[in-house]
Amino acid sequence: LERDALNTQAQIEVPAAPLRAQADGGGAGGIFGSPIFFLVAMLLLMWALLIRPQQRKDKEHKAMLSQVEKGDAVITTGGLGPTRDDLTIEVPADTFGRPLVLHEPSLEALRGFFARFGREMAAINEKQAWFPEGAEVLDNPIGTAPGTMLEVPREHGGSALFFCMPGVPRELYKMMDEQVLPRIASRRRVVSWVR
Repeated sequence: LERDALNTQAQIEVPAAPLRAQADGGGAGGIFGSPIFFLVAMLLLMWALLIRPQQRKDKEHKAMLSQVEKGDAVITTGGLGPTRDDLTIEVPADTFGRPLVLHEPSLEALRGFFARFGREMAAINEKQAWFPEGAEVLDNPIGTAPGTMLEVPREHGGSALFFCMPGVPRELYKMMDEQVLPRIASRRRVVSWVR
């Protein structure tokens, strides 16, 4: 895996591999029992698990850089959950060159959220307590996914505020009203806000 200087592309080099399978025609399993089917299935699995997620990250990386250049504040919603495909925190960390660090108060808040319902937090939920270094963590009083704010430099000078917010509408609206808009207003002139 090679990355260029701007960390904007990933290339996986796979040498050419001609496939040739010879079967005796015994018929056991038909096409599904053939080596070609197995090899094609493995290649598709490799694409789905390794290559496609990297392509998605690259696309989001480019979009984030473009958005930061266009506006004083960028707000992304959704993708803050604990699953493997929730990349909204990881991509900005990579994009803006900030390692992920564990935010202990968020981890304790997550444990407390589950404890209120008499449940123990699953290990997978710890992912929701990792944030880009230097990010301001935005508490989510009614859900498990905290938001975050990064102040990021622009290519041609100045900076932009980059927010990662939960996608659940009632959580998003509450956090926008109580946390995001006041932070934007304290740093920038807000003309209007329409929900």
